[in-house]
Amino acid sequence: MDNRYTIRQLSQFTGISLHTLRYYEKEGILQEIGRLRNGHRIYEERDLAWLQLVARLRKTGMSISHMKQLAEWRIRGAGTLSDRRSILEQHREKLQRHIAEMQDNLAALNREIELNQALDDDNSDILRAYYAQRAAHYERVYFRDDPVRQKELLAIENDLSRALTGKQVLEIACGTGYWTQKAARTAHITGIDASPEALKIAMHKGLGPEQATFLDGDAYTLQAVPGTFNAALAMFWFSHVPKSQILSFLNGLHQRIEARAVVYMADNVLNPGIGGELLVKPGKADTYKRRELPDGSKHEILKNYYTPKELRDIFEPFSTELNITVGDCYWWLSYRVK
Repeated sequence: MDNRYTIRQLSQFTGISLHTLRYYEKEGILQEIGRLRNGHRIYEERDLAWLQLVARLRKTGMSISHMKQLAEWRIRGAGTLSDRRSILEQHREKLQRHIAEMQDNLAALNREIELNQALDDDNSDILRAYYAQRAAHYERVYFRDDPVRQKELLAIENDLSRALTGKQVLEIACGTGYWTQKAARTAHITGIDASPEALKIAMHKGLGPEQATFLDGDAYTLQAVPGTFNAALAMFWFSHVPKSQILSFLNGLHQRIEARAVVYMADNVLNPGIGGELLVKPGKADTYKRRELPDGSKHEILKNYYTPKELRDIFEPFSTELNITVGDCYWWLSYRVK
């Protein structure tokens, strides 16, 4: 004999309150309920199975009207199976769309958490302090007496001028404006940086407002930057992005610029002995450089290096027309945002 349940037992097994069970009966969602001689309701296995499904349907957003329709077709029997399947399939599609939306919302929340972590990370303060002290001497790195290095720098300069011609460019971490000045020959640049000392130098490059605008700004909060941009420039910045923040940085950048905008980046190739001692720390995905400034102060700066394959693996999911060049001293790349 099938098990039989009182209304209280049914409530315990299904998690549906007594009040709601009575409401379902009133609305016709729960039908043909048996009663004992004393008039008390008595429920069978089929009622328990049906209510367990009803509980799931309600939790996933099915309307009362649709559940009433299902209940009516259920009572009518096998001749309504196709109708029942149709309404359940429609609900499944709605639920799948909702899950996808929730996953998108979760991804956005994760990016915001990562962003706050990055902004709260000591590395941000370390970088600001380091480049504040280094600003006056920063551009010396581009004038080393090294023919290979100078040849590659010239190649980058020509390549970025070509890629950005006629564009409205958002430049991330523009620093002292060294690359801003070169890009502004063929494009309009809005350069942002978190270092007031570096921006002060950039503003004295002699670039007019028709060529460049300089603003205090953070690479991880680009929505605050005014303007419309169909290109982005990030020179010697990507190596300072913590590996755990790459996804949030790129998503933030791509969301700030137009669809199919051009992105141009360049950075260093690892050359032992150049730019300070490389530090690898246990348990850290990032690498660091120990550097000494002209005043004798020593700093450990986050500095990551990438192989050609690693660069392609990072940027290919976001890009079309991806071009990567890796030289002896520098790598540079350009792409269009998907």
